[in-house]
Amino acid sequence: VNDDAVVRQVTDLIRNGPQFLCWMTRRSLGGGGAGKEPPRAPLWEVDDVIPFQRANLTSEPRKEMISDLQKNTVVTARASKRRRKAAEDLVGSSDPGKKQTKILQFGILQYKKKRSDSAVRTSE
Repeated sequence: VNDDAVVRQVTDLIRNGPQFLCWMTRRSLGGGGAGKEPPRAPLWEVDDVIPFQRANLTSEPRKEMISDLQKNTVVTARASKRRRKAAEDLVGSSDPGKKQTKILQFGILQYKKKRSDSAVRTSE
């Protein structure tokens, strides 16, 4: 199996989706029933998909690719945090001054306390 062919096929799968890849394969093999072209349903953001061989041809070293990916991940995480904070400000988040509600306020007794209360009642 040629590695370039596998890379191309995986790239096509990610960019176009499984149904489109099946249709494209049937059409290229000349089999009947290729039918109408299905809609493309990418499995990943199309702009982020770059075959590694092509990246090597453009002389972008692997370490540089990884550092770019890490930087983009940090930027995305920060943007998500900002959006989440903005949404909490709009909707109104729980007041940080409030303490968490205790379980006893919901009528649930602690096992140890309940057991000691029943022991006190039986001894009386």
